Amino acid sequence: MVLSDKYSNQFRKLPHVLIWIIIFFGITLRLIIFFQNRNLIIDEANIVRNIYESDFAELLRPLKYEQYAPPIFLWIEELLSLTFGYGEHALKLYPMFCGIAVLFVFWQIMKKLVDEKTIWLPLALMAFSPYFIEFSATIKQYMPDVLIVLMLIWLALEWDIFKRGRTEFIYFWIVAGVISIFSSMPSVFALTAIGLYYAWQVVKAKKWNLIGGLILIGIIWLAVFGIYYWHTLKPQINSDYLQNYHADYFLYAIPENIEEWKHNWKKIEEIVSNTGGYTFFNLIASFFFIGSGFIALRRKHFDILILAFTPILLTLITAAMHHYSLLVRVSLFILPLLLILFSYGFHHLWKTKFLTVKITMIAIGIVMISSFNDFELFSEKYGFHEITEGLDYIKAKNVDGESLFIHDSSVPTYIYYTDIHPQRDKYNSLLGAHLMKWDSDYANETKKVTDTVYFIYTGGFPKLEEEKRKAQIEQNLKQVDYFKKYTTFVYGYAPKK
Repeated sequence: MVLSDKYSNQFRKLPHVLIWIIIFFGITLRLIIFFQNRNLIIDEANIVRNIYESDFAELLRPLKYEQYAPPIFLWIEELLSLTFGYGEHALKLYPMFCGIAVLFVFWQIMKKLVDEKTIWLPLALMAFSPYFIEFSATIKQYMPDVLIVLMLIWLALEWDIFKRGRTEFIYFWIVAGVISIFSSMPSVFALTAIGLYYAWQVVKAKKWNLIGGLILIGIIWLAVFGIYYWHTLKPQINSDYLQNYHADYFLYAIPENIEEWKHNWKKIEEIVSNTGGYTFFNLIASFFFIGSGFIALRRKHFDILILAFTPILLTLITAAMHHYSLLVRVSLFILPLLLILFSYGFHHLWKTKFLTVKITMIAIGIVMISSFNDFELFSEKYGFHEITEGLDYIKAKNVDGESLFIHDSSVPTYIYYTDIHPQRDKYNSLLGAHLMKWDSDYANETKKVTDTVYFIYTGGFPKLEEEKRKAQIEQNLKQVDYFKKYTTFVYGYAPKK
């Protein structure tokens, strides 16, 4: 009997142990990609250029180089650069901290909503997701967005409006809201959800004396966001560049034909795929558990549904207004909110007394995780726009800057690694390269070339762009060399004889 109790106690501890194993490997994967230290991409390099060229006050203004980032994110990055320099590791510290912290905050939210036995699958989908891992080592506000939104959700669950002092409650949420607005743009979606969450509870309980406090908090949040929007966000949201770049990631508010309906459905399907995996099996399982969670919350915990689903709904509405993009990195904060719905659906079905149902659910979870992870990081480097690989290759050829042409998509990273990076002296010989623009005529630029020159590109540029540039160059030159590493391409050309 004692032996039986011992095994029974160990079995009860198994879910808790499993959660810690998932968190351990989630942190490990994030640290691996952090120390692999991939090169910056164009947006990261442009963020760093803004930080390098601006002081704290100037970072309150709209950014240059077609960039957006909230002031507190930029101030933290400015502090890190002043303390540790402008190297990749220093500037990735804040996103990495956020990437690790979200695992714990999400766990704490789940503990408040579902049985610990059912946390393992949604937590694993977050811990092993290629997106959450990649953006934990990306110098942009995407992982901070996720952490701040989840922190707000957790605080709402923690701060019971009926148990906290009225003045304390008002002061706390005014301060928390203002800080959040200047830290993360999607925090306004979460704050709206929080206001509705508390309002629903107050109305349901008929505690009318608490309404005034909520209205005051909402007015202050709205005023602060209004100032921030008109001063900083509006010029960027309405810029032609961003509108054109994100055009395919907006929704049609009123679809007028089958193609527009298909477009909207595809965007929603992509969001769900980004949450639970891309295989048909994962997609169906994700829709099933998210839908089950939505229905169960609608019936039993409508206030939690308001808290989790309102930011998603508001994001879709603003995407239909062309004010917010559904590009995965920009809407990354939606994914854990969908996982909250997923968790509740998984939990609700787990409560069945049939062992076969539970075994089936475990099998579904294992299949989902096996096809949606970033485990290859344990054996392979994650390389992307590795411009330094191309620069090293060119440098080994004893090429100087005058003989180097930089494609416009690579200009920001070239500037970062030759002008800003702590080891920039390594590339002194490549300074003074020709910095091409998106509308440059490469044929005209190479008319007077009399010796071998090199062109460097980073990123998966469209085939049409590649063919266009090659055709322009080959009016005057012939290809004599080629190098490729990850998505970095180097072309060597010599004058035609």
